[in-house]
Amino acid sequence: MLSFPKYSASKIWNITILTAFIVYTIYSFQYKSFEMGIRSTCLLGLTIGFYLLDSLNISKKLFLVVFSEVFIIINFIISNFSYGIVNFSLEAFLIWPTLLFISICLGYLIKFLIKQEHLSLSIILLLMLFILIPASRKFGEGWFAVATTISFLDAARRLKEKCPSYYSIVYWSLICILFLIPFFFFSEHPGLILVIPIFILIMVLSYLLIFYFNIFNKIYLNIFSILVFIFFIWIAQENWAAYVYSSDNLIPNKPPIMVLKDSNNNIILQDGKSYHIYLFWSAHCGSCKKEFPYFEKFAKEMQHRKDVKLATIFIKLSNTDDEIFNYYKKNDSHFSWLIADNSKIIMDSLVRTGVPHLTIIGPDQRILYNGYVVNRPWLFINSPTFFIN
Repeated sequence: MLSFPKYSASKIWNITILTAFIVYTIYSFQYKSFEMGIRSTCLLGLTIGFYLLDSLNISKKLFLVVFSEVFIIINFIISNFSYGIVNFSLEAFLIWPTLLFISICLGYLIKFLIKQEHLSLSIILLLMLFILIPASRKFGEGWFAVATTISFLDAARRLKEKCPSYYSIVYWSLICILFLIPFFFFSEHPGLILVIPIFILIMVLSYLLIFYFNIFNKIYLNIFSILVFIFFIWIAQENWAAYVYSSDNLIPNKPPIMVLKDSNNNIILQDGKSYHIYLFWSAHCGSCKKEFPYFEKFAKEMQHRKDVKLATIFIKLSNTDDEIFNYYKKNDSHFSWLIADNSKIIMDSLVRTGVPHLTIIGPDQRILYNGYVVNRPWLFINSPTFFIN
């Protein structure tokens, strides 16, 4: 049976985690997210300060700190130039190297001042989990589950390696429980419902893989199993999230009151012979625009169905919104681009206050679905195809 020496497996894992944080930092700056930039910079600094500086001499420590600062500054400059921002303030420029330096110092001080290795390791892992895991929800609920899985595996592996057997399980369990605290007090609805099932699954999984099977002694044999587990966890969380978000969908008793116009300002009337599938969106809704490619794919799949008509309905909130609609309606699509003149009346009759949302109306003018948009190949909850005979 192939196996890695303990030190080699640990080194490979550390390099993998550090590389992931570097990539995450680069992405954060290119994504132009202030929150993600703060989180990624802190994670990179804590990793350097806690895991790397302790084993280096003074000159190498100084070089690593300077090199990481240059890395952050270059990312900041490139991200600003890519968005056409060339005149940035000194405060905006200094915040990133300062934040990185503080994070490096914090990581190093935790390592230097707390002599009990398992205690210092637990503190740094808890800090990193609190920083990393919530940020992953920006990529989707599935990636939140993946980030949680890798984080718990990493925490369990490091504590098993550094602590006595009894203490390692106790400290790891405490970290897992503390991770839930923000979801009890600071999370948006339905945050806690979303994380509890996947949290329990990941906690059991990481316990079995690290403390029971000790997979890092058999890294060749088990790396494929980890990837398979992560894939299924991603699928499971995406579908669970779709179910939770769809749980408050409301089906009005009457069909919506809609005055719809096409891109040429012609009034569009619904016929009583077809299924009408409407994706509602607005000008400043980023999530809405992410739905367009999936909606287009679904419309293409439905093009053979003459009794299925698909359209986006633009909810107009101000006169300046027309520019956004005119920009998107130019796309050559398998669905129609419609605009609603009576936006507020439509939303009230659908009992919806936000976008995007999907409404499916049957040939008998009865509303079959009205709520959370679920139109992904890997989702099996409330797929639009379920409502079309």
